[in-house]
Amino acid sequence: LQSLAVYSKLANEPRFKNYPRMDEVLFYFGYTLDGVKRITESRKIFHQLIKNYPKSKYIPQAYLSFADYFFEKNDLDNAEKFYDKVLQFPKASIYPYGLYKKGWVYLNQERPQDALETFFKVVNLTKGKKSAKTINKAAKKDFVRAYAEVGRAEKAYQAFQRVDKAYSFNMLKILGTIYLDQGQAEKAIFTYRQMISLKGKDPDVCEWQGNVLNAM
Repeated sequence: LQSLAVYSKLANEPRFKNYPRMDEVLFYFGYTLDGVKRITESRKIFHQLIKNYPKSKYIPQAYLSFADYFFEKNDLDNAEKFYDKVLQFPKASIYPYGLYKKGWVYLNQERPQDALETFFKVVNLTKGKKSAKTINKAAKKDFVRAYAEVGRAEKAYQAFQRVDKAYSFNMLKILGTIYLDQGQAEKAIFTYRQMISLKGKDPDVCEWQGNVLNAM
């Protein structure tokens, strides 16, 4: 609350009109308002930042705040529009996250092929980067989620190896769980039998065989 009082004073008092770091003030003002769930006020501040300081380094984050806001409201068309604005800044640190969330927009719009391609891009973009380890792993898992909607079970392992050879078997396990949860019995049986054939001495083989039986 003390921070908000200072940001408000800097942003609204005429004597600070020419403060050289006003774009930074507006960004952290909006960010802090978001943090205390004063969303309507934060939208106004971020809009002010975008309007008055279009060349600020904080513009991608401002667009992202609108994108996430619309995504949480399930207003997918507007969410996509603002994620696209974030993606106009490929050098921004939040670019991979914006691309990842766009993949989720596609999933929720029931556009699994677009989601699949987007998550693949995120994986490649973040590969080998320690700072992006979490989003890289999330994108691989969600690639599987999209693949379950459009891909063929017998081609899955090959597809996953192209995404990340070292993580491909884990992706196959995720796919088996998805197929089982969705009641896609034949695909689940094929996937678990393939897992058994690939790693017949794995400690989880009995569980996989049990899943085959459940599916049958």
